[in-house]
Amino acid sequence: IETLVLQGFWHANHGNLRKAWLSYRRAMSLAQLMGIDRGCTRSTKWVDPSSAPDHRTSAAALWYRINACDRRLSLLLGLPVGNTDNNFASPEANPRDTQMERLEKLHVVIAARIVERNANKTAQAYALTQAIDCDLDAGTRALDPEWWEEPAIGSLDGSLLAIGQMQHLMLQINHYELLIL
Repeated sequence: IETLVLQGFWHANHGNLRKAWLSYRRAMSLAQLMGIDRGCTRSTKWVDPSSAPDHRTSAAALWYRINACDRRLSLLLGLPVGNTDNNFASPEANPRDTQMERLEKLHVVIAARIVERNANKTAQAYALTQAIDCDLDAGTRALDPEWWEEPAIGSLDGSLLAIGQMQHLMLQINHYELLIL
């Protein structure tokens, strides 16, 4: 499953969005067959069983990442999302999430709602758009106003600080992209 997700990243970064979308759908289907979407982890095997458990990807984190990638590309390509379950975004599912992680999960939920709105061109589209906008505003208010200022990007030397700055900037870009859409 991780290999399929990495393959999806590779295709997406090379501009092959449909191939990336297919890789994520394959990963999603395989995860569902294994029961990862239902919290079943007994079928999860590791290539290196001697690796430290805290360095392994958790099944819940993998399921979330598959959904996040699928929904982002579904939104860009105008395709339906592969799974509509949003349990990964509930505060109870991950009580240790940071504010940034909560915002990122909100973005994943909202991307699915935008896809749904775009697919169902009904009279309620305007009301749904307003509801989505309210949810994005609530996500905005959950973080300090200083967080929304443009981050100062230092040298991109691969340090944890530089990676955190890039994640911060990418989350801001994603937020404004969703507002536009």
